Amino acid sequence: MIGVYEVLPAGVAAQVEALEAAAWPGARPGHDPALTPRTVVLWDGREAATEAGTAPGKRAGRRAQDAAGQRAGAVAGQPAGAVAGQPAGEAAAAGRRAGVVGAAGRRAGVVGAAGRRAGVVGACLTLLRKEIRLAGATYRAAGLSAVVTRPELRGRGLGGRLVTAARELLAADPEVDVALFSCDRELTPFYEAAGFERLPGTVLLGGTPADPLPSDRPGFDKSVLAAFFTPDPAATRAVFTAARIPLYPGPVDRLW
Repeated sequence: MIGVYEVLPAGVAAQVEALEAAAWPGARPGHDPALTPRTVVLWDGREAATEAGTAPGKRAGRRAQDAAGQRAGAVAGQPAGAVAGQPAGEAAAAGRRAGVVGAAGRRAGVVGAAGRRAGVVGACLTLLRKEIRLAGATYRAAGLSAVVTRPELRGRGLGGRLVTAARELLAADPEVDVALFSCDRELTPFYEAAGFERLPGTVLLGGTPADPLPSDRPGFDKSVLAAFFTPDPAATRAVFTAARIPLYPGPVDRLW
């Protein structure tokens, strides 16, 4: 089962932090709140039961939609520049976005924080968001960060299931135009198998404009992966291919 969290419960947070610390010793823990991080967790099957009698994806979607409706006329704090006093159309979009958890749940067994699912974290990743400007247009980008599987559970396909579910979540989100991130070159086939595509010649400019971290920095061996969800994916792909993309996610999450 998959869980999606804007705020991790304490027990889950401790497991995620331990997995990340073991995978990247010395790395700064956590993610920049400005990038609206959402953690996606795949449980290894030893989790506790959900609340009886309610389909987890539908329940999470309903609760998320209710919460979105309460927030819609106040303050958003969500990606893509949502602001207080949203018009009806924007409020509806917010409801659709919140309902993504429920829609994906019907496909991938997603539950939200409201699902109260507890147990052993088998694999996890974090979705980050940021608007980027490229070729005179603004794109709402989301990226995968800190993808890790529990060492003793590797080789069972958990990572592939997790990344595939994350792509489904992004594809179903009306406020994401493009998924975009870098990975070590040898991992390219892993992400391609989950539905992402390599962008030949594309470079992500990470860090900040004053302290950039390009994905083609000497000593790096990175690929840039993407998925396009705009009305004209082919045209968007052409813009992002063989481009130097000013991602600049900041000093915490320096390069997706």
